[in-house]
Amino acid sequence: MRLLNRGVALVGASAALVLGGTLAMAPTAAAGENSPYAYTTDPSPTGGRARFIANGDIIQACDLHTDNYYVWGQLYYFAGAFIESVREETTGDCDGDSHDIEENRFVEVETCLGDSTGANVRYCTAPAGWTVGIS
Repeated sequence: MRLLNRGVALVGASAALVLGGTLAMAPTAAAGENSPYAYTTDPSPTGGRARFIANGDIIQACDLHTDNYYVWGQLYYFAGAFIESVREETTGDCDGDSHDIEENRFVEVETCLGDSTGANVRYCTAPAGWTVGIS
């Protein structure tokens, strides 16, 4: 009986260690997190990137080359509706626009290259590559 109790205790301790280690590795999300950059998918070198900046709820688009393409940063609620877009002209720098988003909402960022109207966009970030931030 003593051997059985020791075995049960060992199995229980092992399970607690595995579960505790798994929970410790789970990602945590704090309020107000910037998203990583989402990049366009054009051939290398990449032409643009965009991100969400939590302080001010800003969608920022950056043109990485002066190549006559506009970079479009598009902001969406996580798995949901469109919020805002911003366009950076062909000057090789960044531009941003803010939109008031309620606190602790997850948002996603997509980046595309296109013309000045946004009607003809291409090289958009695939949905699997969209980046996530928290307002």
